Amino acid sequence: MPPPALSSLYQSLGVTLAKYGHCLMPEKFGDLAEECRAARAGVALLDASDRAWIEVTGADRKRFLHGMTTNDVNGLAPGGGCAATMVSAKGKLLADLAVLCREDRYLLTTRGDLGPGLLAGLGRFIIADDVELTDRSAAWTAFDLLGPRADAVLAALAPGFTLPAGEFAHAEARIAGRDVRAIRSSPVWGPGVELVVEAAGAREFWEALRAAGAAHGLVPIGAAALEVLRVEAGVPWFGVDMDESTLPVEAGLEARAISYAKGCYVGQEIIARIKTYGEPAKRLYGLRLTGERLPARGARLTDAAGAEIGRVTSAVRSPACGPIALAYVQRGRGGPGVRCAAQDADGPLAAEIVKLPFVP
Repeated sequence: MPPPALSSLYQSLGVTLAKYGHCLMPEKFGDLAEECRAARAGVALLDASDRAWIEVTGADRKRFLHGMTTNDVNGLAPGGGCAATMVSAKGKLLADLAVLCREDRYLLTTRGDLGPGLLAGLGRFIIADDVELTDRSAAWTAFDLLGPRADAVLAALAPGFTLPAGEFAHAEARIAGRDVRAIRSSPVWGPGVELVVEAAGAREFWEALRAAGAAHGLVPIGAAALEVLRVEAGVPWFGVDMDESTLPVEAGLEARAISYAKGCYVGQEIIARIKTYGEPAKRLYGLRLTGERLPARGARLTDAAGAEIGRVTSAVRSPACGPIALAYVQRGRGGPGVRCAAQDADGPLAAEIVKLPFVP
């Protein structure tokens, strides 16, 4: 489990590193509520160095990627991008990712632990195609500016530079003496900008971001705030809220990551059949919880008669919303407004099923 590139900086600031998923991240820089508030109402700085970056080049790159992902790669123009997933022939998730279109290549980005599998999975399908995959994960690092003041900080960093509107729009800029790719994206699906730079000099770039953001109230945030923010936003995380047994539709990814008009791709038949013939077997919802403790991951959801209707996948104590969770609910067994119980080894917790997100 490698430490983040800025681990020496965090140690000098007295910030504790904590395991988050498969990696180490700064846990928090100060007050959790203040970090969450900054990301929602101001601007927050997140170390996003744990990202995988794959370049796709070659004459057949567009046709190849269009047939391997669930969204409309053919429809992307240079400077545009989209969320997508890669699924098995049975329509089950293999990875969630973003696809960025450049003039002469595509960039794929996903969580760091999914990168090797995505690279290998795509590579297995390259047979007679003029396609080359290059892993840039070790060479690049990224930082996220989260919140409605992100553009103000970007303007302070790069006067005269304008990042186009639209999720995953991207462009190159010269920032703090470095070539940077700015991407309009956020890990919690809200307003934000991701800045991708060469890994060398990451500390100096982080310090430049903090200096430029000081006038706009920028607050660095860690893994504890990120976990609260993603649950508030209803963002499922691969390996926690979804895995190789999950259909993208079950995890609520269809609006962002699936095109039903794009034509054939690996797994398309299964996903199209669900849209045509009805609801999937389960759906991801939110839970508002009662009580002080949080249910364990995998806690059973039960109805008034004690019958199981679903399972909890993530739970946090949100400064804005109180105790909340993400959970799958079986088709026809519950929906928004239905009261249930989350049962784990420590007993039941009263809960109410709600639509996602908790915080728009």
